[in-house]
Formats: sequence, structure tokens, C-alpha cells
Amino acid sequence: MEFIQNPMETVSVPVTMINNSVTGANRRNFNLRRKKLIFNNIRVKGAIFNGDWDLDKECFINKAAYGALNKRFVENSKWEDTQYFKHFQDDLKKNGQSRGGTTSFDQFKAKYLNKWDILYENIVQQGYKSQVELKSGSYDYEVEVVVSREGELLFVSGKHRLSIAKLLNIKNIPVVVNVWHEKYIRWVKQSLKLGKLTPAIAIIPIIRGELK
Repeated sequence: MEFIQNPMETVSVPVTMINNSVTGANRRNFNLRRKKLIFNNIRVKGAIFNGDWDLDKECFINKAAYGALNKRFVENSKWEDTQYFKHFQDDLKKNGQSRGGTTSFDQFKAKYLNKWDILYENIVQQGYKSQVELKSGSYDYEVEVVVSREGELLFVSGKHRLSIAKLLNIKNIPVVVNVWHEKYIRWVKQSLKLGKLTPAIAIIPIIRGELK
């Protein structure tokens, strides 16, 4: 398995370039999850894969999280008026409890939703900061993307942070690229005449709009 050099390096990308995400079908091809990115039972970060995993995608703003945060922060609605409340009720009806064993929406809000209120206000007041700037000591909470064969940035993880960045019209955010399509990497190496690439170098043609 081939890996890009310095795979955990964050790169700054325009928020407007992240418009689609890999679909559930693609997630079955390789488990794209923050903290545990798995392909054929091997933990990876910055891996270079071939295949058709990048072809089936879905629009990011159609995600429930984006819709819920838009309703909460743009329309100033209560969490009870968002899709999260419906999901909670559906879980409660089906299983007798929702995520994390919560049995009331107040519990659910305290455990899962109130932190997004805090994050939103922090970004409004202080701007969007990387995990290094926040001194979290971990890259696990950066927005994560993959790069398709055509150099498209496809969302993988960090949906609430990306949603807030979009809703606040943040220009650029730091991301970690989990997977690079082999065809894109091959094209970059040929174009830049380089044998080895880091994320900061490999992302340049995308940012500059130099893709064919």
C-alpha cells in the first residue's frame, strides 16, 4: 500500500471547494471514519488508492446535520424544531432509547447538541481555528476529506464543523486528506516532475485550478 509523505499534515482549502461527500456505498468499500480509517482491516492515513470509490457521491448540504445547523443558527430555531428531534423520537419509539442511552431530548441535547452551540459561538467570536491553534493535541477533529481522480475534494468527516464554516461563509479551513486517488497522484507527479509528494504539494493544482 502506498502512502503520501507526511500524511497528517493539514492543508488550507477553500470551503466552497467541498461540495460533495462519499456515499454510504463508498464507505463500505473502505471505512472512512475519523480516528479509525480502515481499508482491508489496515489502519490508514494519507493512503493512495485506485478504484471507483470516488465516483458515487452525494451533495453535502443535503445532509441532515447541515439542515439541522442551518435551522438552528440561521433561522434561530430550537433544537426541538430540527431534524435531530425527529431522529431522537424515531430512535425512542423503535429502541426505547436514543444515541448514548439517552431517554429524554434534554439528555440528548446535553450530550450531543449543546457543544455545537458552543462551537458556533466560539467560531463567530474567534474565527475558525485549527486543532493545533486550539492546542487540542489531536488531528482527530479536523475536517477530513478524500481527493478523487479528478482532484475533487470529497467530504468524509467533521460534518458539524464544515456545516458551520459554510453557514458563516468562512473562506478557508484546515483539512486532513485521508485518501488520495492513485490517478490524481500519478498526474500530479508527472505534472510537477516529483517522485514524492506531501499533502501541501499535492493539493497545489487543486487550489490553483490547474486540473485538466
